[in-house]
Amino acid sequence: MQSTKSCSLTHFIFLKKIMETQSWRSEYLEMRLFSDEEIKLLKYGARSLCQSWRLGAMYSDWKKKKGIIDPPDPVLTSTFKEWSSGQKRSNIKGIK
Repeated sequence: MQSTKSCSLTHFIFLKKIMETQSWRSEYLEMRLFSDEEIKLLKYGARSLCQSWRLGAMYSDWKKKKGIIDPPDPVLTSTFKEWSSGQKRSNIKGIK
């Protein structure tokens, strides 16, 4: 299980990597051939929900081709035993 500091550091590094490649659209345009509609979408951005889905799919494809892997989500689960011990420590009384 990762600590909160470890998770935030991982996400920071990931975001920094994405910010360094902010021009992913222009870079992606050079990777393969696109239709006229896809070129407009990459140059001017999405104007509808459907276009945003397509743009998101292109972004995922670009990350895959670049070898960028999303960091795993932090584990935010706890057992009932952990939860109840936290309740006892904070002196919260239950409803009677």
